[in-house]
Amino acid sequence: MKKFSLLLSLILLSSCATEDTLNRELLRIAVPIEAVGLYPYIANDPHSSRAHVLLFDTLVDRDVEGTIIPSIASSWEQVSPTVIDLTINTNIKFHNGDYVTLEDVLFSYEQILATPNLAHTVGAIAKIEVTKDNKFRVTTKEPYAPLLPLLGYDTFKIVNKKSVLASGDNVSQEPIGTGPYKLKMWNRGQDIVLERNEEYHGKLPAIKEVNLRTVTDPVARAIALESGDVDMAYDIEGSDRERIMENPNLTFLEREIPRVEYIAMNIGKGKNPLWKDKRGRQAFINAIDQEGIVNSVLFGAGKSANSLLPPTVDGYNKDIPFRKQDIAKSKALLKEMGMESNASVNIWVREGVSQKTGEVLQANLAEVGINATVEIVEYARFLEGIAKGEHDVFVLNWSTITADADYGLNNLLNSEAWGSKGNRSFYTNLELDKLLKEARGDLNNESRMATYHKIQEMVYDEVPYIPIYYAVLGVGMRKEIKDFEFDIFAHHNISSVRYE
Repeated sequence: MKKFSLLLSLILLSSCATEDTLNRELLRIAVPIEAVGLYPYIANDPHSSRAHVLLFDTLVDRDVEGTIIPSIASSWEQVSPTVIDLTINTNIKFHNGDYVTLEDVLFSYEQILATPNLAHTVGAIAKIEVTKDNKFRVTTKEPYAPLLPLLGYDTFKIVNKKSVLASGDNVSQEPIGTGPYKLKMWNRGQDIVLERNEEYHGKLPAIKEVNLRTVTDPVARAIALESGDVDMAYDIEGSDRERIMENPNLTFLEREIPRVEYIAMNIGKGKNPLWKDKRGRQAFINAIDQEGIVNSVLFGAGKSANSLLPPTVDGYNKDIPFRKQDIAKSKALLKEMGMESNASVNIWVREGVSQKTGEVLQANLAEVGINATVEIVEYARFLEGIAKGEHDVFVLNWSTITADADYGLNNLLNSEAWGSKGNRSFYTNLELDKLLKEARGDLNNESRMATYHKIQEMVYDEVPYIPIYYAVLGVGMRKEIKDFEFDIFAHHNISSVRYE
């Protein structure tokens, strides 16, 4: 009843919205999930990154297509197969007025290397230092092909050493970066208000203030846009897409991003006998109607997945078969295991599409005799629980945000990446670990990609995860908004946005 009242009030608002609601100095954006935190090394989830990208900069950046471009590092040189030197632009100011120093850069990477949920990602780094000619030098333990994309990883932001040390436990509420916007106010559970950084080192944003407003319900998010209650809405879903496309007062954009929605089973820490034998995992995946999820949950705004690596990432193996629902095969596998009448699973989901996906899975599993319960878990608690291995099954997504296959596969599959580092299936395969290591040290791109193809073939048989679909995300906005650049990773840097 409460949800119905909310939707009704928004519908009434939409009927009386007028052009007078437009404030050209303010951009109100409806986002599906609130940031977990504003200190990038603590909160490295995709929803927090949408705030981080406006508050902080990395050493190198990406353009909208994912190509590496300068940022705080104005240039770089590959000194040897294991050494890269970066020239730091020390004319850039932090939000508190301090200029960026090599000490800030060194401190930032010391924090990254010391952060447990990031340490595995930077495990290839042997040493960081400042050279005699004032370059920031990164030395890897051995040749490491994806190093430069890694330095542009959205979580590896450069922070102000002085402010971090002064903030202490409040560091996540007091972010000081070099980005185009700075924090004005954070109303927990409601919105994050950002104001323009008047001393920004790049092109000054046209819009003075940005309001990232949390609207978890996807229908309410779309209606808020139609009503004029917000100016832009991220992650437009399902049937709302067509309605917004047809609205003459709105613009709708969508793009396939390097993100895979997947199901993870607790193989290494869980007690469910289904996951200990790959036949159980294969029974599970054969019960699932992937096309049904894409059609009934996403209304076509997605593509069935055959691999953990998305097609938009170099190294994707297009020859991996797409699975079709096979009820008979699923039942036969369960019978082989003696679990045709006593298999059960508990599926952790979050509100929104994740919940709807879980409900379809529940119905699919019932067809083969698996009793499934769907449990909605608050996002922060969800992340904490799956990192500790408290789940049985969960539905989540993984974005290859370095645009390199190493990040798309290594963090999810490497046995050294258990828990918060990425491998939340707690899966172990020593042969696969060896191949992952071999690929990341191979500076020959052709043979490197061939190794990633082989890894995907192994994963198809082993089923440590179940890839469901590749994300196609939609953004709706007022027709007056121009120059929005749809980031390939959906961490939209809206500093270029203006009102016509």
